[in-house]
Amino acid sequence: MKRFFSSLAVGVLLYGLSSVSWAQDGKRLKEMQQRLDLSEAQAEQVRAIFEENLSKMKAVKDDASLSEDQKREQLKELSAARREKLAEILTPEQKAKAAEETKRNPGGGFRGMDAQQRLEALKEKLGLSEAQVERLKPILAEEALAMKAMKEDANMLPEAR
Repeated sequence: MKRFFSSLAVGVLLYGLSSVSWAQDGKRLKEMQQRLDLSEAQAEQVRAIFEENLSKMKAVKDDASLSEDQKREQLKELSAARREKLAEILTPEQKAKAAEETKRNPGGGFRGMDAQQRLEALKEKLGLSEAQVERLKPILAEEALAMKAMKEDANMLPEAR
């Protein structure tokens, strides 16, 4: 079960990599620039960091010689390296603001959201079509049931839930 969700997470991540780079479309970069009050020079550095990172992540995704676990590990390492590079260009105030945002919304994400809320967030973040949204509905519903069952499973260790 845990392996299923890990594979699902990697799949969603890799799906995102196959779409248009967020740095290229500029929307997320502009949002980040506004939220953290980045200068134009910082925004350009952020764009370059993400573009480099995305090309490396795509190479990992396309490497047929790697297992899913190896891909997941390499993607984690690339993300950590990206965070370090980003931290080097932020001011202490910007770092504090980013840390506060992360504290309020750990993982960037979907924690605490029900399936419908997650679907709306995915639609907005990824620019999904209505057809894609319809295809995701049963997947998210199944995932929600599986997550509920895991949380209620008294035989599972708390760390595994």
